[in-house]
Amino acid sequence: MFVALLQFFLCSAGLTVAGIYLTKNAEIIGENTRLGSALAGMILLAGATSLPELAIGLVAAWKDLPNVVAGGVFGSNLFNLGILGVVDLMFRSRGRMLSRSSAAHALSGCISMTLVATAALGILAKDQVQMGGLSISALALIGVYVMGIRFVYYNAQYQKAAEQSPTETERPAGKRPTQALKAAYWRYFGAAAVIFFLAPFITSAAESIANLSGLGESFVGTSFVGMASSMPELITTITALKAGSVALAVGNIFGSNSFNMVIFAVSDLAYQGSLAAASAAVHGVTALAVIIVSTVVIVGQLYHVEKKFKFFEPDALLVLVLVVGALILIYFQPLA
Repeated sequence: MFVALLQFFLCSAGLTVAGIYLTKNAEIIGENTRLGSALAGMILLAGATSLPELAIGLVAAWKDLPNVVAGGVFGSNLFNLGILGVVDLMFRSRGRMLSRSSAAHALSGCISMTLVATAALGILAKDQVQMGGLSISALALIGVYVMGIRFVYYNAQYQKAAEQSPTETERPAGKRPTQALKAAYWRYFGAAAVIFFLAPFITSAAESIANLSGLGESFVGTSFVGMASSMPELITTITALKAGSVALAVGNIFGSNSFNMVIFAVSDLAYQGSLAAASAAVHGVTALAVIIVSTVVIVGQLYHVEKKFKFFEPDALLVLVLVVGALILIYFQPLA
């Protein structure tokens, strides 16, 4: 048990370091490809920081651990939302949660909730109908994600044309030397390779912890794997907020939550059979918790109050309470 825990935490530390390098170089590449903050957060950074979930999901599916896959992606979504609550308390705002400009990401939040609900529906309905190696719910996830990206893109273009935020301005197009950009690509893919290398060790450690502790795949996948795979999002969000880019930080969280559901669909290809049908119904509880917490975050962005409590942000505190409460509820669900 001790060896499994040591292996898990050492690999998680390596995952965090790789996530830092991945984030920094993804930002350099994003600047040079002229992506805006919203799209850079939702696509480029979200895809980069979701690599741990992708690698772990594929390995777990190949090793016939469906509940580690489902618990990993849903648990990561839950921890990602908890990250927003933590950073809102760290960088105390006045008015909407994190900042007024972050209200533009309510659309991204709604898309992520739709994707989570779609995945949960497939699990609860035990979707076994497959087309081309993918279940119907997995195909629906990919379709909703593609449409969601289009919505976010056109909304970002409209917002950019309508008004320019006084606190957040787009960075000028990068004119970095070609060698520097090439180096960024090498570091980016190098960090990605490290993440894929560590993923099997994290998965095997999670399997050992589940078997030795008696906690079950579902809870270990949701808590341990979800927490470990959310470390890059935590580092990225704090780094972005320190740099003054709220749009990038919030876009990264909601984008990662959306991308995690695509990972669930992609993992369906590596699994023998329907991943949704093989996943335990307890993940529906996690999915509902993610939707509820996402709603609180979006309301915190949209609802404007002139004055909050002096020592804490009530919306951020509520997010953290709900995340902890959801984990406790999942713990007492039947083992799977």
